[in-house]
Amino acid sequence: MLIFKIWNYINGYVIIRIKGNMLEKFLNLINLEKIFIWDVQKLGEDIIELKINAKKFKSIRHIARKTGTSVVITNKKGFPFLYKKLLKRKSLLVGLILFLSIQFIFASIIWDIRIIGNNDVSTEKILQSLKESGLKTGVLKYKIDRNHIINNLILQNPEIAWAGMKIKGTKVIITVVERTQIPEIEDTDPCNIIASKDGIVEEIIILKGEGVVKKGDLIKKGQILIKGISGDSDFDNNFIHAKGTVKARVFYNKRIKVPLTKIIDKETGRTSMLIKIKFKNCEIPIKKVGPVFNKYRSEIEKKTILGWRNILGFVEIITEKQYETKEEKIFLGIEGAFDVGKDILNKEINEFIPDGSTLTTKNFGKLLLKDESVLEVSLTVETIEDIGVKQKIIQK
Repeated sequence: MLIFKIWNYINGYVIIRIKGNMLEKFLNLINLEKIFIWDVQKLGEDIIELKINAKKFKSIRHIARKTGTSVVITNKKGFPFLYKKLLKRKSLLVGLILFLSIQFIFASIIWDIRIIGNNDVSTEKILQSLKESGLKTGVLKYKIDRNHIINNLILQNPEIAWAGMKIKGTKVIITVVERTQIPEIEDTDPCNIIASKDGIVEEIIILKGEGVVKKGDLIKKGQILIKGISGDSDFDNNFIHAKGTVKARVFYNKRIKVPLTKIIDKETGRTSMLIKIKFKNCEIPIKKVGPVFNKYRSEIEKKTILGWRNILGFVEIITEKQYETKEEKIFLGIEGAFDVGKDILNKEINEFIPDGSTLTTKNFGKLLLKDESVLEVSLTVETIEDIGVKQKIIQK
């Protein structure tokens, strides 16, 4: 009801008084022509009063002539009429527009930027990165490109693993998560080269130190590959900084379950439409045309309103066309489910294979599970990658 009142106030409406002997016929003709009226009140034997949209008032004149009734406007309500009154008092109108404009401008500007979560990266450095990306005090909120600002912040500051932005009124809150720093090993520090993961040695190049594995060896994560020793180090503790490259064949496995029956959303052909008005961040439903669907696909069209409605800020009319859908089962069969599973796994390969590795082979497998309604699809991938990492030698 409140939404209805707001909408009518924005569009403007009139209160009219109708007098005559054919009031019932008058109301029936209005109904036949689908002219919306509300708050109909009987004031006497042959007098009624009602409210109608200001733009629809002219549409009832011919009905009044047909029924021999007299129609008189007793009051005019709504923003359009208020606007016309203000136009007659220009100084007041200018002052009101100026006041609202200042209020709107001040509410649209960022006045405060807060940084949360930083310890190693200074607040000043983060603020400078934000400034270079276009975020600073005094900037208009609608000019803020969140993705661009956050991406640049992370790119310019490798110490930051993640960053997020929240706008609250005229304040921007930037939350950062810093990377866990692994202590760097200096070139002069004695160290071994160990395996960062399981694999089979494919190639080993020793620049400094003593190799303890060879091509074809099966290695485990954490196993020493190149020792940081020289000569008879087991006796004289001649530890050195090991250098070299160890490439290994590394295997990755992933399995997913794919139902033999797939459920899809199929359109029924029935449609409806929802019209909403958006003011700043508030959306108000105005009109619903057609039935209400439990499930549907939406197409949204936005239109900005210009003119007197916009002195309080941007107002949009949002038209959402809804297409009813219903669930439909499709039997894929074993081969169909296998193809679906392969497509999914192919798209996910890059998620579990590290950058810099070379993909050598990939093999798919399938297994029909016991209940015979689900197919398990597997992917085995072989890569060649450098698995050597330095581990500092702690001398006792």
